Amino acid sequence: MKKIISLFSIASAALPLVMFAQVTGGPTATVAGLYGVVERVINWIAAIFFLLSTVYILMAAYKYLMAKGDAEEVKEAQNMLIYAVVGIVVAGLAYALPKIVVSFLGVTTVSNPT
Repeated sequence: MKKIISLFSIASAALPLVMFAQVTGGPTATVAGLYGVVERVINWIAAIFFLLSTVYILMAAYKYLMAKGDAEEVKEAQNMLIYAVVGIVVAGLAYALPKIVVSFLGVTTVSNPT
């Protein structure tokens, strides 16, 4: 029963993607539209990374406060903080890298060649 429920959940999550694939002339019909969709997805992923990293920093702070001087707990909290900072750096790069590449290539706008 659990397998059926999990399979149904995955199928339900994938259904919008399948329905979106059948649309003709949608937002990905042009290069500019595709670039816009990719940019929105990257922005959402970066926002989720920032949010998760912030929560992880708060968890690390709580773990540090509750360590009560235990060296192993303090070290674990410090490692959590390092991982959270790495997450923030990755999210920042995910947000900035496409913009850097576009500016490096000298593209001002993506236009439809028709």
